[in-house]
Amino acid sequence: MTMAMIELGDVSGEPAGGAEQAPEFRHGTARRMVLAALAAVCAVALGGSARPTAPLIRTLWSIPFSEIDIMTMTDGLVLVQTYSDGPPTLTAYDAVTGRARWNRPLGDQAPQVDSFVRGGVLLMLGEQEVIETDLGNGSLNVETFGGTITAVDTATGAELWRQSAGYHLTAGPDTVLLAGRGRRGAPSTLRLVRTRDGGSLWERPLPEGAELSVQLDEDRPVRVVTSTPDGLVTVLDYDDGVPTVSRRLPRAAQEVDANNSSSFSTAPGLLMESRTTAATSAVTAYRIDTLERLWSVTATTPNLWGQECGPVVCLVGENQFRAVDPITGRERWQGTGYPFIGMVPGNELIVVTESGAEARPVLTEAATGRPVGQPGRGWVSSRGSTTGFAVLINPLAEDVTQAAVSRFDLTTGRSTLLGTIDLGSNSQCVGTGTILACQNADRLVVNEIG
Repeated sequence: MTMAMIELGDVSGEPAGGAEQAPEFRHGTARRMVLAALAAVCAVALGGSARPTAPLIRTLWSIPFSEIDIMTMTDGLVLVQTYSDGPPTLTAYDAVTGRARWNRPLGDQAPQVDSFVRGGVLLMLGEQEVIETDLGNGSLNVETFGGTITAVDTATGAELWRQSAGYHLTAGPDTVLLAGRGRRGAPSTLRLVRTRDGGSLWERPLPEGAELSVQLDEDRPVRVVTSTPDGLVTVLDYDDGVPTVSRRLPRAAQEVDANNSSSFSTAPGLLMESRTTAATSAVTAYRIDTLERLWSVTATTPNLWGQECGPVVCLVGENQFRAVDPITGRERWQGTGYPFIGMVPGNELIVVTESGAEARPVLTEAATGRPVGQPGRGWVSSRGSTTGFAVLINPLAEDVTQAAVSRFDLTTGRSTLLGTIDLGSNSQCVGTGTILACQNADRLVVNEIG
């Protein structure tokens, strides 16, 4: 598929005075020979890869698992939400032994609504509500959300608290921000509560039709931004809910139309509006503490999006992006694919992955665009700052029931082939640390990697 190139226009609005400082495998003999051959093919194909001296993937345990079941991993546990066998149930398994530590009924929780884990607390949405909006062209926009939120201790399965008319928007180490729903499902109130006991720290009403975004400093929420359809933007302190600045910005009219939209995102020190039409798009940056306009960049293709990329801002389009200076908007470098942050502490190094039949992640210096090491092969399925590596899963063209597993070093960019695993055509893998859980046909298989 041929992708349209993004043509960025001139940067405008540069401030005067210049820039500021800123269970187990089946081991038949023939099968071992096939897997060894496939592993050799992978070793040749993986540029810059190092062969391990011994197999580094060990199957720990497995359980039945269907396509509608949901799994997440946290705090040494594999949390499985089962919807395919009897009443919906949540079970916590020890990630290493597979022993079920606790389980609890899910009640009316909807399978398509995700859960969220933070600080040893599982936040689950329940009492599914559906809002349908007529788009005026014979089709409907359907939005599903939870009407309640339940907090569960991940260590014991005990319910800590439950609150109505809210969903989790984001969470810090000790708090979670809830947004109550009003008429037609629009956010109507904001409430910050303690994650462990649900105690309220502050609450305030929201203007009708307001949209919300949250600015993070590393992993900690620091500001909440509300914006109304007529352009009134207000920045609140996350810890106390006190407004720090409010200003009406010339944003696009908010219509329920995929071809004409406006939305906000944040980066350190910045609030960015991404505005798109059927043929063009633009990203405009403002200081988040004063809402002063800094710069604007336009493109001749739709769906341009501004996102944090460590010391730069990435303007992301369809399988390509440009890294620009956060103060001036001037281009520093450009890349192909999609940039991802949060894998390496400090975000000085980012991972850029091209979209296509085969993913090729590259460790990259965020400030310069210089690649570090060689491209890996496969999709990122596990990452962690404590381990210093990501796990890549690459389905093999030679055998569609197999996938190569590699360890991708997040300091050197070097890939090490670990071996292969069974993987169905629609399977997914999720991992944390050295534990990798993958759906294979009708089972969830948990592996330990070296």
